[in-house]
Amino acid sequence: MPHQTFFNLDTAKREKIINAAIDEFAENTLETASVAAIVSKAGIPRGSFYQYFDGLEDIYEFIIEYIGEKKLEYLAPTMKKVDANDPFDVLRETYKTAVKFTRDQPKYAAITNQVSKESENTKSAIIKRQKEKGRAALEQMLKKGQEKGFIDKSIDIKVATFIITASNAALIDYTLGQLDEKDLDSKFDYILEQVNQVLYILENGLRR
Repeated sequence: MPHQTFFNLDTAKREKIINAAIDEFAENTLETASVAAIVSKAGIPRGSFYQYFDGLEDIYEFIIEYIGEKKLEYLAPTMKKVDANDPFDVLRETYKTAVKFTRDQPKYAAITNQVSKESENTKSAIIKRQKEKGRAALEQMLKKGQEKGFIDKSIDIKVATFIITASNAALIDYTLGQLDEKDLDSKFDYILEQVNQVLYILENGLRR
């Protein structure tokens, strides 16, 4: 993660470096990205970069976490509805809001798409922390839903969380695998229909 010297920079300079890294990782995997391209876009000396980060993987991990935090901020108002609503309604709205976030932030969507192309070792090492944050928030939501009587009390919440998290990852891979991030706006309704299909199965099961 960044050294304290990075956080000591003024906001404008930090944002310039962040935006340069986002541009680079939106177009490249970790393997094909370069420090040279980032410092060129940010307009900083290469030596300064290494005062802020240990290397390319360090800033990559930071950008993934940065995008995750932005997404959680975007989702927060929807997630708070769990206190008043059926968790499946909240989950449905959360999925919709997540799709909107992807549509509204095409560079973030491009990075998500690039992440899917990374080696399994890279994904498991760098993305694991973000998955854990999302899993913890989902587990808490399902627990509240169970307490309120919306979810069968015999259901193991950890298992349910695993199934939904796995379904979410598969859905992202499925939609991004079919669509270029530039198509997200025009195919917005199509993506939401896929979301609704997944949620219907999760809520009602497969048995007739």
